[in-house]
Amino acid sequence: MADLVAQAIAVTLQGVILATFLVVATTFVTFRRMNKDVRRARMFILAERLERFLAAFTVAFASTIIVFVWLGGFLYGAIEIFFVVRPRPRGGYRLLKRAASIRTRARDASTEGTGDAPK
Repeated sequence: MADLVAQAIAVTLQGVILATFLVVATTFVTFRRMNKDVRRARMFILAERLERFLAAFTVAFASTIIVFVWLGGFLYGAIEIFFVVRPRPRGGYRLLKRAASIRTRARDASTEGTGDAPK
């Protein structure tokens, strides 16, 4: 179920990106095909809309940064939980390694005493 929700969110985000691209591309093509004088007049008339567009773009960009900061915090928390579940090896790891080498030496020493060791 969670996988389905994640896929739905991914498809929705991709749809928003694609729709934004299509609107901007259509606007660009239409604007480029316009007569120069008409284009200049429209730029003057639509100056307020362009300001609103720039403001919306700026807010959207800042929101994107906030989302990435949130995702970074989420990743940091996930790593902390991972280290709680599977802690990093500390000094105890060396003790385990040393105990294993002592057992190996003890086993080798027991075969040498009986004369069964390979020559």
